[in-house]
Amino acid sequence: MTQDEIIEMATQAGMDYLKYISPESFKKVTVFAKLVAERERERIIAKNAPVIKQINEHIKELQDAVKAEREACAKLFEQGDEMGEWYSYEVAKAIRARGQA
Repeated sequence: MTQDEIIEMATQAGMDYLKYISPESFKKVTVFAKLVAERERERIIAKNAPVIKQINEHIKELQDAVKAEREACAKLFEQGDEMGEWYSYEVAKAIRARGQA
């Protein structure tokens, strides 16, 4: 949070005098503003923790599904290699490599 942002918020709260306080006093106001902001972040995180956990679990499920689909496609191409298609091994390797990027 910048000094200008703190002054703007203080002005909105009717504390116009902050523009005129000493640098030492303003440092204390800045520390206070940062503490308030940090507490609010913590409150929001705590409130949303169950939803965040659920979203992260869903993302993991999607990533696992993509990995499984990629492996299934690679295996299909490897089977093609057994049928004499020379490029199948390289395609399977390329499919698996996409999961490493």
